[in-house]
Amino acid sequence: MKARLGRFVPATALLAVLTCPPALPAVAKKTTETRTYKRFLATAYCRKGITKSGKHTRRGIVAADPRVLPLGSLIRVYNAPGYSGEYEVLDTGAKVKGRHIDIYMPRRREALEFGRHHVIVEVLRYGGRFEFAGAHEERSVSS
Repeated sequence: MKARLGRFVPATALLAVLTCPPALPAVAKKTTETRTYKRFLATAYCRKGITKSGKHTRRGIVAADPRVLPLGSLIRVYNAPGYSGEYEVLDTGAKVKGRHIDIYMPRRREALEFGRHHVIVEVLRYGGRFEFAGAHEERSVSS
């Protein structure tokens, strides 16, 4: 008589599977020792120029509501197809309010194809006091 695999599962193995945490947080907000996970709406923008922080737009920058994610914050984005990864919050936007991030993409087509996604954002570092580029540079005046 041949033994069949998968016929029954011991209760301890089943309990371990049921209590094992998921790869990403399943709740809207979860705080660990130093990390915070939140659900956000992600969109994309492609307008080149100078960000609110005074830096040029480039890959790896997001715009966010400064009341939620202050300028200078470092975040990790999950569940953004093709765009999951670490980003710096260096910009704001008139339509970016609350739990909404706007990911910079260099091409309009990329931004349109990205559309809107519900993502999970892990806050790696809050920005807090952010100094704008050039705020403390001394300028020499020639006479």
